[in-house]
Amino acid sequence: MLAASMLPGCSTKTENPDRDQIDAVIAETAKIAARYYDSISHAPDSDMARLMTNFDNAISKINDRHAPDLYLKMNEADNDTLAKIIFRVVARRDSMLRMPQDTVQASETDSLKPEPKSL
Repeated sequence: MLAASMLPGCSTKTENPDRDQIDAVIAETAKIAARYYDSISHAPDSDMARLMTNFDNAISKINDRHAPDLYLKMNEADNDTLAKIIFRVVARRDSMLRMPQDTVQASETDSLKPEPKSL
């Protein structure tokens, strides 16, 4: 018979000792993302590549200030939160870079697309 303390649901959970650093990374990422989200919302297409490069560099600087293995210590919710924050900026960029209606879609000119067979 297994002791109750060996069952996962019955054991006491300990707080993650890196919780403060994890919260700091999430907060810093959210702050940077909010700033770039607003910049992207008002930027012309010609500035988009520069803004996204700067955003990437800002996120890298946040990562560099914290322990390299911090992301391995995050739980699933923390990882999801970071992903959602970054995906929101990327989605905003994509929505601002709309193709004009008269532009030919890439799928229409795909050289690897098989030609229809003639009878």
